[in-house]
Amino acid sequence: MIATLADGDELDHPFWIAKVIELIKDESQTTLLSLKVHWYHTTNVNAFVGKYTLEMMTTSTRTGAKRKKRIVRRISTLNLLDVDVILYDFTLTKSGHLRKSTIAMIEEKLKVTLIRQTRSKTHDPADACLHLD
Repeated sequence: MIATLADGDELDHPFWIAKVIELIKDESQTTLLSLKVHWYHTTNVNAFVGKYTLEMMTTSTRTGAKRKKRIVRRISTLNLLDVDVILYDFTLTKSGHLRKSTIAMIEEKLKVTLIRQTRSKTHDPADACLHLD
């Protein structure tokens, strides 16, 4: 399981949860390039206390006059250069909720991430006469 920073979440959740299905490495098998994941979602406004379930989607195929509907997993491949994984290697409870220890770790990582983003947006090295090559 991984938690990633949310980008444009309709419920304003600060993070998303996914189950890692496959690790994709480079040709030499030494560097992790991307992750294939199956997303989880919650309809609760508070992402920390909501019940998480696997996200599924319906697809339909047409063969002649018949239309066949299938329910499939919502799977994505995440390029690690484009995604911020804030926490990994955790589990949900049997009822599908985040554990207290997981919530505490996610909250801590979010604080650090928000401080880093705020600082980088407000701090310009040129203002302090620092010239970086």
